[in-house]
Amino acid sequence: MFSTGGVFGYSPFLEYLYLKEVIPWIDPNLVIVGFSLVNDVGDDYFYTHQARVSGVDGSVYFEEKRWPWSYLNEVLEGSASTTAHDNRLEGPNKVAVNRYRSLLSDHIKPWALKSRLVLTLKKLRYQRRIQREYRQLEERRRAIIRDRKDDIRINLRLVNYPVLDRKRRLEYWQVSKKYLTEIHRLCSARGIPMVLVVIPILGPEENQFQEPYEVLDEIGRELSIPVIQLLPEFQKWPPEKLEYELDGHWNPEGNRLAAAFLNRELRKLSLLPSTKSQ
Repeated sequence: MFSTGGVFGYSPFLEYLYLKEVIPWIDPNLVIVGFSLVNDVGDDYFYTHQARVSGVDGSVYFEEKRWPWSYLNEVLEGSASTTAHDNRLEGPNKVAVNRYRSLLSDHIKPWALKSRLVLTLKKLRYQRRIQREYRQLEERRRAIIRDRKDDIRINLRLVNYPVLDRKRRLEYWQVSKKYLTEIHRLCSARGIPMVLVVIPILGPEENQFQEPYEVLDEIGRELSIPVIQLLPEFQKWPPEKLEYELDGHWNPEGNRLAAAFLNRELRKLSLLPSTKSQ
């Protein structure tokens, strides 16, 4: 029987704070830290700048309800406001069109509500519109990140590109490295094995830049912990087979592949109980 204590979306700083609180209570047999190259370095940069430390008991708290991607969203909203204004109907034309739509709706609505076909088509049209708007939003988001690739407030995955110089890139790694070391210290004090799993970015531009994978391998060597790199296994498949089209998160097939690979690698390390042959 297995139980887990993971939290989706945490970066090493938050993982350390969380583990420090729960480790005495759950006493885990194994700690697996999934390090995402999509945003963990950028998240750690944000959270450590936003965090406040209580002068009473030393606890960490946050005064503002902001997220690492809040600044990018603000930039996105600013870039969209002019376009939205230009596309609006104004004056008498707007009034006439709204009146026509209202009259049309009054005549058609009673019939349409009785028709499953119309409801189905309406739902499909709504889904297509949402998908279209989301794609447009994603295109604008990617364009802003490309234009400001060297700004970690915008590009949370800055360390995955050869922007800036190596010294400045590695400086951004120091916060994450510090808290991975703190997590290891917590585990070592209780004799709990720790494994670092590197969650890659499947985009070809980032995968051509090997530095972040090398940095995490080096952290593993310094801490004397295993590092499991998912990228080689994932590169055997086209990204569209493993990710959702719109947001880039793993789809069920991507999750199955990761789980099977981790199961195999953890058993090689003798970190999972042996299974009885049927």
